[in-house]
Amino acid sequence: MINVKERNKIQQWLQRFSPDIRKQSDLYHILSDPTRIKTLLLLKREDKVLCVSDLAIILNISVSAVSHQLGLMERANLVESTKDGKMVCYSLTPRSSDLIKLVGLKIA
Repeated sequence: MINVKERNKIQQWLQRFSPDIRKQSDLYHILSDPTRIKTLLLLKREDKVLCVSDLAIILNISVSAVSHQLGLMERANLVESTKDGKMVCYSLTPRSSDLIKLVGLKIA
């Protein structure tokens, strides 16, 4: 059993990693949803921007559901948005392309 001084030292050491651990945890949460993974794959496959309405039709879910998922992904810096009038379209960021490779998803 470790003493109090040693325990405090270990806790301080671990605390240094808290911001990075939080970022990683948030990223794994983003990647834990099948709809978000499908969205990443669609954006990668098309290798261009896709509008929210197009993604909603392809994924067979509501526009608001797609918008919500894309908002989470945009805050995680996986996608970026552009507006064309009232339409909002999304494309991958370089980070998401690397992530798709990292998790081993293959685009056929």
